[in-house]
Amino acid sequence: MELTNGQKFALARAMKKSAEELENELRPIVDREVLDEYLNSPQHPDRVTFAFANENGFAEVGRLTIKKGKGSWVVADPDAFNAWALEAGVAIPSMYIYPHRVAECAKALDAAGLQSAYYIKNDLPKDFQKGFADNNGAAPVWAATGEVVDGLEWAPGKLSTMVTGCTMKQVKEAERVLGAPIIGSGLLPDGGAK
Repeated sequence: MELTNGQKFALARAMKKSAEELENELRPIVDREVLDEYLNSPQHPDRVTFAFANENGFAEVGRLTIKKGKGSWVVADPDAFNAWALEAGVAIPSMYIYPHRVAECAKALDAAGLQSAYYIKNDLPKDFQKGFADNNGAAPVWAATGEVVDGLEWAPGKLSTMVTGCTMKQVKEAERVLGAPIIGSGLLPDGGAK
């Protein structure tokens, strides 16, 4: 029996839905397993290859690569950090007047006792993080002076994963090695065939 294009389309859509459901179910599990292996292994493997053994050694089906986010320094003690930033000339001080005190301050900025009417905010340049020496978070050292900066702590970058491969050619080779089609083999759930 020859399938019509409509029947082929409907079957492909059902298989795609089943495959997507299985992928969505397995992805967080595989990510966690690979990231745990990365964190717990002294070698820190940053790539895992998924393969089937064949007569040539193995047939690769896909790869999961660990991406390491870049860490950065974050302010842990604002008072200590702001004092350093002002003294080092890194921050640009600017004064803001609370809206409900503008009229009062306009009349008497030079008068005593108006310190509670404003606060100082230090604006840092957007590329501020580039000013630190690259030392993998060992200490916040300002590269220009070699000075350790107070009030900062290291926030490591986040780990994430990226999948590559998984092409139809690779699936066909896996089917050949397994001796059975992936579709209809029980590897995909029945959820998409509704």
